[in-house]
Amino acid sequence: LIALARAEGRLMMSESFMRLVRMAMGETMRDPVLASELTARAESCSVFSNFMTEACEAGAITDADQLEASEQFQGLIKSRAFWPHVIAGTTVDAETMEAIVQSSVETFMIRFAPDAE
Repeated sequence: LIALARAEGRLMMSESFMRLVRMAMGETMRDPVLASELTARAESCSVFSNFMTEACEAGAITDADQLEASEQFQGLIKSRAFWPHVIAGTTVDAETMEAIVQSSVETFMIRFAPDAE
């Protein structure tokens, strides 16, 4: 889970990726069809959902709705490392990103660890 969060974090620390996100957001506001297509692609290739399914099957997390677990975990990361920086035109630094990763994993596991029920 930490490795997955760090991989996501590397994208958010990338100036090029964040510029691409801002450009894509602007284009999707002008073109609803493009917005629908991008959303469908993002949903169909969710590494997070696959990870949550495998973690659930392995007993590493509770038998929860894997899509909901995936969305909640991504939300923990993106609410601090993505959206504020998309709006501000900045990127998160490595030290802050690592703190976000650790905090997000801890918070997620408090909710979804098998002994949390």
